[in-house]
Amino acid sequence: LSIRRQRQMCIRDSLFDNKLIAKFNWYETKSANDTASIGNGDDAVNWIGGAVRRWILNGEQAGHTIEEAWELTNPGQAPLYSSYDETYAAIIALTPSHIQAVRNFRVETINGVKELVSDPNPGESAIRDFVSEGFEFEMTYNISKNWRMFANVAQQNAVQSGTARNFREAANDVLANLQSSPLGNSGLAPDTPSSTFIERYTGQVVSDINRVSALDNTASLELREWRTNVITTYDFSEGALKGFSIGSGLRWQSESSLGYANMLTAEGAAVPDITKPFNGPSAFNGDIWLGYSRRLADKVDWKVQL
Repeated sequence: LSIRRQRQMCIRDSLFDNKLIAKFNWYETKSANDTASIGNGDDAVNWIGGAVRRWILNGEQAGHTIEEAWELTNPGQAPLYSSYDETYAAIIALTPSHIQAVRNFRVETINGVKELVSDPNPGESAIRDFVSEGFEFEMTYNISKNWRMFANVAQQNAVQSGTARNFREAANDVLANLQSSPLGNSGLAPDTPSSTFIERYTGQVVSDINRVSALDNTASLELREWRTNVITTYDFSEGALKGFSIGSGLRWQSESSLGYANMLTAEGAAVPDITKPFNGPSAFNGDIWLGYSRRLADKVDWKVQL
């Protein structure tokens, strides 16, 4: 369940007979349990079902006896289990008990073929939290009845936290089960003897969870923290230039974070190094425009601007 909360405070004042109008605005928006994309980390639990399917396909359905299948998996070693059903049960037992109570992974014979089946768990997705906060200052100064100036300064920051915390908890439980199981340092399956259960699970699942959660407590990518705008307009109200207006504006935005260099974890997985950001350049732009307006009829005004 995604939850959003917002707090805002605004102060507005005017001076010099409304020639100067200023507004300050502070805000904070919190979003909890937003959906997060975490790559193969989504398979923190379903990976176990994939391991069972690999044994069904490349062991039993391939026509190998259980002894032959284990010899292919761990050459020169005694079989860890004496039957395929025991092997399937041992792999399924890697599932944390509170998750197995919901998913009920099991092997059934359907139309004469063994298959791994489970109960659905709607809404099973990784989550994260966001906090966005900042302030904005706006000032309008009517220098004269024809000449106006507007200035704006804003600062904003958005930080994510707790990314994939629900899937990390499940992955930690599965990894702990692997480390205490004979399967942990065993070859994965008859067709994959060179990778152990722990190596494959860490490389495929845990590494992706580490990759996305490494960005916790950092500013959102492509966000420019500061921006400033200054705009001025002059309207001609008499003489040959009556109806014309001229204006200009300047805009500045601070640099943006584009990403981070990668570093290798102790397991050899690449994760972002938040101490080495890649930043895009700050941006400075200017505009100038010319406009013309006139009244065509009561309550009907026409204006063009280039």
